[in-house]
Amino acid sequence: MTHHVVELRDGRQVGVTGLGDPDARRLVLFCHATPGAGGFDPDPIATAEAGIRMITLDRPGYGSTAADGLEAGPSEASDDAGAPLSIWLTMVDDYLQLVEQVASSIADTEFGKIGVVGWGVGAVYATGLAARHPELVERLALIEPTAPTRARLKAAESDEQLDARVENLDALDPYLGASDRLGFMLESAGHGEHGMQLDHRALSDPHWTEWLSSVTARTLLLSSDDSDGEWYRHRIRGARAFGSWSNPSTTIVEAWPTVLRFLTAER
Repeated sequence: MTHHVVELRDGRQVGVTGLGDPDARRLVLFCHATPGAGGFDPDPIATAEAGIRMITLDRPGYGSTAADGLEAGPSEASDDAGAPLSIWLTMVDDYLQLVEQVASSIADTEFGKIGVVGWGVGAVYATGLAARHPELVERLALIEPTAPTRARLKAAESDEQLDARVENLDALDPYLGASDRLGFMLESAGHGEHGMQLDHRALSDPHWTEWLSSVTARTLLLSSDDSDGEWYRHRIRGARAFGSWSNPSTTIVEAWPTVLRFLTAER
C-alpha cells in the first residue's frame, strides 16, 4: 500500500492511496464508505493477484483532503456546480488526467476504460462518475450501497451514521486482518465531521438521482438490504444483484472475490 498527497491543477491537495499491483494496466477506482479514507483493502492478497491497480481518493473532509470551506454550504445542493459530488468528480477528472500523463510518459502505458467500486455512501460517488463518464467507466460494483431513502436521510439528520455498518469492527474478526485494516481506515479518516456533512449533502442531492439513468456501465449490486439495493437496481439500467449477503458489515470482505472476478472479466 502506498499513500501520498497529490496537488491538482487548481492547487487543491487530495490524499491518494494505491493498492493492488502497481504495475497492472487495469485501473480500478475505489470509493470508500462513510466515514472513511484510503487504505482499506478487503483482501490485499486477492487484490494483488487479480492484476488490478486500485486507487482510493480521500474525499473532502477525510484523511489528507481538506474540506476547504465546503462544510459551510447549504444542506440542499441547489447549485450543482458547488455540490460536493460535482467538486469530487472534478478532482477525480484532474487526478485521472495526471495519472494518464505520467503513465504514458514513463512506461508508455494507457489504462483505457476503468472499473469503479462504490461501498456504502461511496456508491453515490461511484455512480456519479459512471454517469458523468460513460465512455470511461466500463464496470461498476456497488457493495452495500446506501440509498437516499426517507429512513436513511431522517436517521442522518438525527446524527446517526449514514454507514453505521462500517464501524462494526468485531464482525470482521473471522477474516484475517480485516478488522485491523478497517480500524486503520477509520483512524485515517480523522474526525470526519466535515466529510460526513458533505456526504449527507451528496446523498440528498436531487441532481445526482437524475444522473443515474445515464449510467451505461455493466453494474453489479451486492447488498443485504433490499430497500437500498432495490433503489439502485430500479434506477440503473441492466443492474443485476448477485448473491445473498446476511450481514452488511461483512459483505465488503465476503463478496470481494466476486467483485474482483466481475472487474477483471473479459470485456
